[in-house]
Amino acid sequence: MNRLALSLGPLLAACATSPPAHIGPVTAIAVAADGRIAACSQAGIGVGDDVHDWRRERPFACAFSAAGELLAAGGDIGRHGCLQLHDPDGTDRLYLQRGDDVFYAVAIATDGRVAAGNASGRVWLGELDDLTGIVEAATLRHTGPCRALAFSPDGATLATGGRDGRLLLHHKTTGATREVLDHTAGIECLCWLGDERLAAGARDGRVRLHDRSGRLLRTWQRLRGAVLALAACGDDLLIGLEDGRLLRVHPERDEPEVIAAWSSPIFALAMLDQHRVLVGQQAALRVQALPVR
Repeated sequence: MNRLALSLGPLLAACATSPPAHIGPVTAIAVAADGRIAACSQAGIGVGDDVHDWRRERPFACAFSAAGELLAAGGDIGRHGCLQLHDPDGTDRLYLQRGDDVFYAVAIATDGRVAAGNASGRVWLGELDDLTGIVEAATLRHTGPCRALAFSPDGATLATGGRDGRLLLHHKTTGATREVLDHTAGIECLCWLGDERLAAGARDGRVRLHDRSGRLLRTWQRLRGAVLALAACGDDLLIGLEDGRLLRVHPERDEPEVIAAWSSPIFALAMLDQHRVLVGQQAALRVQALPVR
C-alpha cells in the first residue's frame, strides 16, 4: 500500500522533532474531513518524514474529496500534466496524463466535479467518478499559467486565476463564464469566504475581495510582497506572503495583523482547525497557532 497521507498525530510529532523530509517548496496542503493531511513538494506527497516518490514527476497540487479520496496533480514541465487518484486507504486507483504542460492547481467540488489548471493556461473539467473523461474547457483559458482554482462551498461557482491577471468565474447552472479584470498582476491564489465572497491574491502585493458576480468589494494593498497563499479562518482571511510573513485580515478592517514572520516564503496555507493553520514553506511544513482575538 502506498500511504500518501498521515493522521494529525504523526504530523505534529514530525514538525516538532524531525528534520524536514520535503525538498523544495511545499506548494499545496490538503486536509481531509477525517484529519488526514497531504502536502506536495519536489520529494513527492506526504508529511513529516513520510514523503513518497511520485512516479518521478513533480506534484504541485492536491485535494481531498468529501469521501476522503486524494487527487494529486503535477507532471513533467513542458511535456505533459498528470493526475493521480488515491483511495482513502492510500492505495493508487488511477494515473492519467493530460495536456501539454504541468498542472499547477486542482480542485474538487462537493458534488465530485474536478477542475485542473495547467502551465499553458488551460483548465480541464471532469468528474471524480469518471476521471478518464476529463477534458479542456473551451471557455476557461488563460494567456499565462493557471495558478489557482477554487470551487465555492456550494459548488455553484468555479473561480480560476492566472498569471495573466485574469479572474474567471464559471457558473454551474448557466454554464456562463465571467471575466474579471481588476487585477494588475498575476493571480497566485484564491479563497472563498463562504459562498458569496471570493479573495484573490496577486504578485503585486494586493488581495482583492469580490462577490460571486465578480463585483469588487474591497482591496488590501501595499502588503509588501507577492501574495502566494490564502486560507479562510472563520470570517477572517489568512494571507501568506513571499517575504515570509503570515497576516490575518477581516473584511471590515483595513489593517492586517501580523501573525508570524519567517525568512522563507509561504507557498501554501490550510486550516488544521479553528486555532491552527498549516504553513507550507521551503522544504518545511509548519503548524502555526493563531492568536485568539
